[in-house]
Amino acid sequence: MIIITFLVPFFIYLILRGELRNLKAIVSFTIFFMLGVSLYLYLPIRGGLYPLLNWGSPVTFERFLWHITGKQYRVWMFTGNMVVIKANIIRFLKILSLQYTPVFIPFALLGLYYLFSLSKKDIVFMLILFCFNFIYGINYEIPDIEPYFIISLLSYTIFICYGLLFLVRKIEWLIYPILVLAIFVLVYNFHNASERENYFAYDLCGNLFSSVKENGIVITNNWDYYSPALYLKEIEGKRRDIVIIDKELLRRSWYFDYLTKQYPWLIKNSSYEVESYLELLDDFEHSRLKSSSEIQHRYLRMLNSFIEKNKETRPCYITFVNGADKDAPFIAKDYQKIPFGIVYELAETSDTSHFDYSTFCLRGVFEENPFKNERTCNNLRVYQQMGLRRGIYLLKMGCFHSSIETFEFTAQWEKTKSLSLTYLAIANLFLERDDIALTFFKKAREIEPNEPILRQAIRMIESGERKQLEKELENLLLRYTP
Repeated sequence: MIIITFLVPFFIYLILRGELRNLKAIVSFTIFFMLGVSLYLYLPIRGGLYPLLNWGSPVTFERFLWHITGKQYRVWMFTGNMVVIKANIIRFLKILSLQYTPVFIPFALLGLYYLFSLSKKDIVFMLILFCFNFIYGINYEIPDIEPYFIISLLSYTIFICYGLLFLVRKIEWLIYPILVLAIFVLVYNFHNASERENYFAYDLCGNLFSSVKENGIVITNNWDYYSPALYLKEIEGKRRDIVIIDKELLRRSWYFDYLTKQYPWLIKNSSYEVESYLELLDDFEHSRLKSSSEIQHRYLRMLNSFIEKNKETRPCYITFVNGADKDAPFIAKDYQKIPFGIVYELAETSDTSHFDYSTFCLRGVFEENPFKNERTCNNLRVYQQMGLRRGIYLLKMGCFHSSIETFEFTAQWEKTKSLSLTYLAIANLFLERDDIALTFFKKAREIEPNEPILRQAIRMIESGERKQLEKELENLLLRYTP
């Protein structure tokens, strides 16, 4: 779809220049346009060879058209959500400041002036190109929006280049400081652009695999789990015993071709639920759906059947809980969702089996390099969040020694250090190690000096009221749900 943000301004440009009145120009444009568009023929050709994951299944003209026009993504386009629009504008400005420091703004403005003096039609084309892409980008409600601003960034770069060209033509010796400026931009962006030693996605998926028992079924809503899992499973052949299902891709009929091919037993066991859902999914994809509530009901019934009809032979997991996903309250409602590694184990009874968080591979997590963007930081928080939830669960279940190991893991991060130290103190208090508990409470207070709970806990231990403190903490833990 991003190509549309180029083609529309380009057609406007051709009209402004009067090129569409020239038959020769029209023929030339058509030939080269078709030559470029011919690259799309790869999609039905490769799709017709039945690849493992045939995204969009563009093997029929209808599906091909849906795929190249981004039909499945239209639900996130131009929703009118002002919160999203404002957030995307801020993200665009951040990208702009990262690519080129604010120092370059005067050069871009000078470039606009210079280009205007050279060709009014060209400047109109460039401004339309910039604005059209910008408006398109800010109205697209997806997390990885950055690549969709590339045409606006390219236009901005051209403005800067014209500004620098204007200066060089006026004062020739400025070419030398401009070359230095170009080197500065390279150095300025090197840290953020370098992907050297970036194992975040690889390790995150590997750690997810280590969180799942043999033959486990994992239902996830996180593409940043699912996409590297495809690579590790299908290319490197790791943990082929695990079934990973992207619950959001289940809203696309072509995804069931992949599931049927990879996990025929899964689809067979839930054949009634799957067929019932696919019936309405076809109506949805062809814009003739009559009841959105009914398709949602069948969707959730199918998801739950994947768990119910395989739980006896395969442990089941999810990567989200209530509050993190709108479907979460209706998935596995009758099961405990027990933090285990970086997933939630679905169990009918409590499970306090040991999990060693120290086995996780965390390359680069605590180092400055490689660069961690906002999305990466959000993904890496799962280690802290799930570790804390696992530790609190074990604490609640009376597994104090195991909880101590888990809180020692989460204490490595500055953002969770105070809370981890507090829970280390509580675990040691329950083990009647009052001196150690007091030490941890004091360490936590050094980080959070204004936290009243810490002050009260220290006072009660020092005044011999540990039993009362222990009782209050037990009541607090009883109210905890992961």
